[in-house]
Amino acid sequence: MQRANDDERIYLDGYLSADFVQNSVISLRPIEKHVEDRYSVVFASISASTYKRNSFTLEDPDPPEFFSDGRLEIGGFIAEHFGVIARSLPASPGCCIA
Repeated sequence: MQRANDDERIYLDGYLSADFVQNSVISLRPIEKHVEDRYSVVFASISASTYKRNSFTLEDPDPPEFFSDGRLEIGGFIAEHFGVIARSLPASPGCCIA
């Protein structure tokens, strides 16, 4: 985590590694999973943020996440990121929907 002296943004680079178990949505059997991912995110205070954009391209940086009252809550961001990289509807190997 790094905070630049000249602005009110906090820069966070992280690495997420998790082992977890999900039930197959088809067979209901437990499936063990392992995920790993690196991420970078910028947090900006709501009062300092002037980020407004009506259009963007895939090459543009993501808009900043927000924090307020001088508190940075990264738990919610990490939970959201985990939800993105973990498959939401797992199926057991060999299962198929007919």
